[in-house]
Amino acid sequence: HHSNAASYINEIITVEGTVDRYVFRNPHIVVYLNVRDDSGKTVRWMSEGAAATGLRLAGWTKDTLSKGDLIRITGKAGRNNKPMVSLSEVSKIDSATGAVITSINLKRDIIAPADPDSPDFSYPAARPNGTVNLTGIWTQGGEFDPEPSFLLNEAPVFTPAGQKIQDSILAINDPQYIKCEPAGLIRQASFTPHPVRITQYDDRVVFEYEEYAGERIVYLDDREYDNFDDSQRYRLGRYKARYEGDALIIESDLLTSAWSGIFGQVTSDKTSVVETYTRGFDEKWGPYAHMSMIITDPINLAKPWHIFWDKYYTVKNFTGTERDNVQLDYKMVPVECQIPLTAQ
Repeated sequence: HHSNAASYINEIITVEGTVDRYVFRNPHIVVYLNVRDDSGKTVRWMSEGAAATGLRLAGWTKDTLSKGDLIRITGKAGRNNKPMVSLSEVSKIDSATGAVITSINLKRDIIAPADPDSPDFSYPAARPNGTVNLTGIWTQGGEFDPEPSFLLNEAPVFTPAGQKIQDSILAINDPQYIKCEPAGLIRQASFTPHPVRITQYDDRVVFEYEEYAGERIVYLDDREYDNFDDSQRYRLGRYKARYEGDALIIESDLLTSAWSGIFGQVTSDKTSVVETYTRGFDEKWGPYAHMSMIITDPINLAKPWHIFWDKYYTVKNFTGTERDNVQLDYKMVPVECQIPLTAQ
């Protein structure tokens, strides 16, 4: 994800045109429109909506819009007079009469809480071998986690050098925004409102992130550790992982300097990270996974920075309609990053 502030200002406009291309993908759905301006010239506009992951909860699919549909979009105007509009309201229009055929819903359904009588409500907190049980699809949702964790986490405390970098941060310079660059470890592992699939094996743990279509294979031995070059830096870092008590702990270093999220909060290449994964239980929402991350950066941070997420074990109703079992049939939305027109 990137910040909407990079693309839009607060002025609200309405644009009407025919759909040229509709991209139902993460990180945001995108609609390209052919719009006639006041002189009669056809101009290609771009409209960016929420993530496809979230809009599925409002009933959106890859077939919600089709090429040639006449639609009307209301939203924030593009920055610097670029032909862009945020997708805040959208309607299909009758080309003959100009009347609204249908207003397309953008309000997401609330994810249903777990069924206390379901075996999934008591999903075991430990595996048969005694280690913490993290295998499954873990999501945010409903009253359990009403806001993405990156809006709830504490702010970092910067050193003077780190604060100078932070003071210069502009949303339009986000490398994920202007280049669709893959996320670094902090942004990938912690800055995610989307589902995370964790699969545990005897020798490794696999993390699949719907955010940025990321994947990490974390081995529980040192088979990869010695292959890293101390003089180099890596997007997801060098790591060591182990089970300790009721937790999975991953320690990483040799990280590239990177934005940690849409607010910038840049960490240096001297950063080290400790992730701790545990299990919890909420009386209404049932089992959840808890990720705690401690970030230490002697260059940009004045003290260790603690961030976290909680995601619960989802079984049904993730897409707003009854399904057999999300744990068995959930499909992550593919990523097709579109560079906004303001960045071209």
